Amino acid sequence: MIFPALAIITARTISAWMGAERKNQALVIMTGVIVATTLFVNATPFQAKVTLGQSTKEIRELAAVINLNTPENQRIGNYRLQPYNPRLTALFYSNRLVELNVTYSTDGLIMAMVSSPRKTWLTSTNEFRKLATQHPNKVYLIQANNKYAFFTSIKNRENIRYDFSAMHVPVVK
Repeated sequence: MIFPALAIITARTISAWMGAERKNQALVIMTGVIVATTLFVNATPFQAKVTLGQSTKEIRELAAVINLNTPENQRIGNYRLQPYNPRLTALFYSNRLVELNVTYSTDGLIMAMVSSPRKTWLTSTNEFRKLATQHPNKVYLIQANNKYAFFTSIKNRENIRYDFSAMHVPVVK
């Protein structure tokens, strides 16, 4: 980005150096470049801005259930997810923090669930399907969508709530 006053000074200097015929040629060339750029951006399927895609939609769908079933002082376990990908999004939408350390082994997860059965976990839906197949009576799915699964130990099943009537939701305008 160029400082606006510097741009004006530079344009005036270049204009003084160029003759009338060269100014007309430069105007035609600049118009052609602008038209070609506009056509390229609008006519090609390339995505020009990555932030237009909704990459946080899946966590937003789970945020209310995460907030309802995870106490404020407890972190959500991370099972085979990238350390930072859903972490900040979950913190923003559900006000709960996903752990940085990732549990990669299935045995490590089962041991962690036995030691603290009230803890909740977040993983990809495919990983949860594999986990539920390997250990059918150990995990309980709270809620899932096409990307993420929010789950806990089967021993914590009776403590899971889906009733939002007692939950205080702040007014956001």
